Amino acid sequence: MKNGFLFLTIILLLSIFITFSNSQNLSNLEQNCLTNLGNKISKYKDPNSWCSSFSCALSADSSNLYIETLKIENTNGVTAALNYTDFSCFSNLTKLDITHYTLNYSSFFGDISEKGLAVSIVLNQTFNFDFPKLVNFPTTSLEFVLAYTPGTIGQFNASSFGNLKSLIFTTNPLLPSIPASMTLPTLYNDLNSNQQIQLDKFRFVTRQVPNLNYFNITELYLVLEPTITGTGDFNSFTNVQIFTLIVDTDTQVIGFPSIFTLSNNIIQAELKAKFSPPASIIDITPSSKLRSLRYIQINTGISSSFAYPPPNGFPLILPTSIELIFFPNTGFNLPQLNILPNLGYLDFSANSITSLPANIGPSLKYLELSENSISGTIPPLLFCNMLLDVNNNNFNGYLPECFQCYYNFQPILSVFFSANPNLIVSGPCTLKPVPNFSLDPVLKTFRLWGSNLGYAYPTTPSNVSFTLISIPNSEFFGTYNDIMTASVIEFSFMGSSFTLPLTPNPPNIFNVHSDGVASFSFNGQYFTYNTSDVTITLSGYPCQVTFASFQTIACMGPSFQNSSELVVNFKIGIYSTQISVILGAESNNVTMCTQSCNHGYCSTVGTVGKCICNPGYAGNDCSVSNPCSSTCLNGGNCDYFKGICNCTSSWSGTDCGTPYIECANECKNGQCNYQTGMCLCNIGWGGTICNEFSLDCPKNCSFSSGGGVCNRTVGECKCNSNYQSNDCSIPYVECNSNCNINSNVGNKCNNQTGICICSTDWQGLSCESPSHYISSIQPTNTDGGFVLIYGWFGGSGYHNNPMVTIGTLECKINSINESLINCTIGSGSGTKSVSVQQNGYSYVGKDIFHYTDITYKCPNDCSGHGTCNKLIGQCKCFSGWGGFDCNGKNIVQSSSTTTTTTTTTTTTSASTTATTTSGNTTPEPTQEPIVIPETVTTINTTIGSALINNEKTLYEIKISKIVELDFNGESVKTINLQEKWNVEIIAENNTYIFKQTLNGTNCTVTYSIEEVKTTRDYNFAGLDLTLDAGGIKITVKIENYQYLNSLNTLQLQIESLIGSTAKDQNDDEDNECNKENLSVDTNEMDKDQLLNYITISKDQKILYGRFINRVVSDTRPTFITTSVVSNNGNSVILGLNLPHCINSCLIDPDFSVLVSSSYKTCDNSKDSGRPAWLLPVAIVVPCVVVASIIIIGAVIYRKNRMAILVAKNKYSFSLRKMSKKN
Repeated sequence: MKNGFLFLTIILLLSIFITFSNSQNLSNLEQNCLTNLGNKISKYKDPNSWCSSFSCALSADSSNLYIETLKIENTNGVTAALNYTDFSCFSNLTKLDITHYTLNYSSFFGDISEKGLAVSIVLNQTFNFDFPKLVNFPTTSLEFVLAYTPGTIGQFNASSFGNLKSLIFTTNPLLPSIPASMTLPTLYNDLNSNQQIQLDKFRFVTRQVPNLNYFNITELYLVLEPTITGTGDFNSFTNVQIFTLIVDTDTQVIGFPSIFTLSNNIIQAELKAKFSPPASIIDITPSSKLRSLRYIQINTGISSSFAYPPPNGFPLILPTSIELIFFPNTGFNLPQLNILPNLGYLDFSANSITSLPANIGPSLKYLELSENSISGTIPPLLFCNMLLDVNNNNFNGYLPECFQCYYNFQPILSVFFSANPNLIVSGPCTLKPVPNFSLDPVLKTFRLWGSNLGYAYPTTPSNVSFTLISIPNSEFFGTYNDIMTASVIEFSFMGSSFTLPLTPNPPNIFNVHSDGVASFSFNGQYFTYNTSDVTITLSGYPCQVTFASFQTIACMGPSFQNSSELVVNFKIGIYSTQISVILGAESNNVTMCTQSCNHGYCSTVGTVGKCICNPGYAGNDCSVSNPCSSTCLNGGNCDYFKGICNCTSSWSGTDCGTPYIECANECKNGQCNYQTGMCLCNIGWGGTICNEFSLDCPKNCSFSSGGGVCNRTVGECKCNSNYQSNDCSIPYVECNSNCNINSNVGNKCNNQTGICICSTDWQGLSCESPSHYISSIQPTNTDGGFVLIYGWFGGSGYHNNPMVTIGTLECKINSINESLINCTIGSGSGTKSVSVQQNGYSYVGKDIFHYTDITYKCPNDCSGHGTCNKLIGQCKCFSGWGGFDCNGKNIVQSSSTTTTTTTTTTTTSASTTATTTSGNTTPEPTQEPIVIPETVTTINTTIGSALINNEKTLYEIKISKIVELDFNGESVKTINLQEKWNVEIIAENNTYIFKQTLNGTNCTVTYSIEEVKTTRDYNFAGLDLTLDAGGIKITVKIENYQYLNSLNTLQLQIESLIGSTAKDQNDDEDNECNKENLSVDTNEMDKDQLLNYITISKDQKILYGRFINRVVSDTRPTFITTSVVSNNGNSVILGLNLPHCINSCLIDPDFSVLVSSSYKTCDNSKDSGRPAWLLPVAIVVPCVVVASIIIIGAVIYRKNRMAILVAKNKYSFSLRKMSKKN
């Protein structure tokens, strides 16, 4: 080990990494700081040489450079201890990495706590270790790489963690195993219920299992070194989500971690250890969210069998949530698989298993049982829809036909079934592939599904690629890159080619063959390979389908004894068609009817398809019933095919009841009205026989100036080529180009000015450049990588000198087409603006890109009353607490503590006193009853607002505006929703639907309100959120919105107002003790977080609003921001800043209302503290721009009466404040 350490010390060099932007020099302060540090560690004397060798970044004033990341390593034996002052002069340092230096820990961390330094610090094998107390410590990431030499490292307190979100203790992986004499850190838990720690990542190497009560950890990586103590503290791991345990010893066994029997928070676990034999089977079903469990048993050293019952029983009862089980080489038998409905992957290789499972779960898609001792035959059907790997076993008999048919075509099967010497893998194949195909043209994805499709990706054209085997042998997914111009696609199954349509089409029959008795064959296209999808009848008799493909279908019908014309009804799936045939005759070049024969049949024998109508019907499509229903009078007769009367020469009209009168004289410039016998003259003519003429033209067509001449027959001007308008007075000016009308027919020339008028998607003097814009972005993470930018960028040939800039970094373009830019960017963090330049034009999307973070913070760290889901930044509150930050009290009612009348609810609630047992805090009930007043929710059907009235406090919510913003963020159009709703009530769904059409447009607004009866989870943009029972869900759909300019975006505005229903001051005396001014808190509106929050409080009622900084734009999630538009003391307007959605936008804010824990019952001078109760309000807003804009809102309210009135307003989103009476 000593030689290895010396070798590493010699070869590693000091390196300083600095983010670079250009050739500017460091500021004087940064230069002095580097010079002093270089002198102390005897390295680089010239600080600017560091900057030129690596990279720098501009300071805020764009005049100097600053250092962001600094890494130093002691390779020349420096003994001087480093202090805080050696680094504090770097004003913009974000990450500090120190290796092999002696560090003055107490002063170093003490000064950091007081004055701050880098956000992330790595201390690699530094000496004189003493874990600091990190109260108010600004650094959020701290990593210690432990030295192998003795030091003062030992116990450290949990209360010292400060603001840390990531704490890592590791040893150098390049060095040998940890010696038994090495001192490893231990954790002393000195926390209590009022002080809880939340960590995104905790990696810890120790000899003692830590006590993690009051810890909430997203990812825990625990390495235990011998001799191990404290295994009982596994009981404290109940708030861990991802757990990895490595017991780094072959000389000690430990008990199975009790976390799995106590916690429902763990999602994923990996265990590498040797566990002691259990006394009974271990039930881990309390881990109801566990999805992945991996166990690697250490098979060296001492002997211990974890099986139950011995010798090979599976020792665990698994939760139904489990999706992956990885237990290779453990010696266990299989668990019961048919009770695990979500299990998709199972690896039990090398376990001495002797038989296949008799039953499997519905989701199992991969079963790895290689290198076992299984004998017998493989059931013919049980495993056909999964990847079954059973190599190196003792199977005999025939391989199931589903695998056998593909054995010679897909090499993976020869691997899965190899080393089974008595297994017969070849034989006749009677199975037939039955494929189906569908496309998603928006996402450019496809689905291939059916039966007998194989276990590897089939052979495909070059312009498509597979991405997923969803169900082996049955369902595949993939993507296609180029626009498919053909109407069909071909795949290869079992060595044969199969043709499938790209889009659904009705069957098209070209030729029909009949043997003259009962056999029929139909040739054409857009048929199917699935015989069960085909139904054929011959003049009402069924014809049994015997063969089906894309081009041919054969069927066998009853025996017909004559050669009469048979009507063939032909149905494939949802499509139907009809032809006719003659027994024994060939029907070639069949031309089917162009319309459906509603009350008749299509005759295709010897002619172009023609409808033959049933008696009593007429018309080209046999849709006219009772033709000539009016009696044809005066000698007229009925044309039954056309359904009209043919009249004699003296009569006319639909029933031949109108006389036919000839005009007395010829109508010279007109026509005779045969019903009156008088002339109808053409324009410009008059008189009884239309022979009197004269019409004037406006301004005589500017004849004197050469404008044009007058056509006096119609009174209209005919202008010369250089003039235009109705009086030929305006010069006609040609444009210098055709205004690129080949690319967009919306481009046109203004012939009055000679200047091109471009459509919204084009710009330039000749409309020659795309007016490009961004609709959505798929970002990369903070390490950098691929970025996908969707929008409109013009077709091929319109990308001159393209460039993408994100923040200050160039995103190097990999590919660009009409709707997508693929580029690569370096590492970064936070929210950035995006610039796309091409053809000399630039588009800038402000704050529309956000580097994807691994974890997100929760509001107020859940106030110490809940756990934080770091994956989305959402609190899960402890029992008795509620709100987005768990800072309001929530009542849990029971039959013993709640009494309900028509007006009030009396509840015995938890006080602020609590007792602690085994690390859990339980509120102690008080005996004082709390009266919760009735809440009445109403929906105003005239103005379209939702009102919540409680104890004379009134909140009102409504959608007020949609604002269209230009490139500079200025309003160019405001749409106020009007009060013209048409109402429809759907009682069984508790839903109210309102519709209106906006004046002067074809834009329609559909607005619905639904009462939510039961709590349910819902997913938005990949996030799993919850909608509570007792609420109102509001949906607004706006269709056919058109932008004024392609660079414009929309802002949805939600207005919240709060008021009172008290008639005067005396009327509100019973709530006087809760009087409180209106206050608005926007401190949690952080554009760098996934979830934003706003709170509005008045009279001890608090409205919580949660906004997701993400929108689904054109079916793709992308980043947005939320802003406060105005706050005037009685009204708050919030704006949701959407991207330029081409087809659709979908956003999803939500709200909740609680009563403050400071609320009091004012009656009879009682002043007891009143716990809050929860009124959740959720609003989902899908916007469909051009096609539709949908706004969905959900207002959750307490279980009381609900009278409905609903809202009318246009696009903007005006949410008014909601009030609850308490």
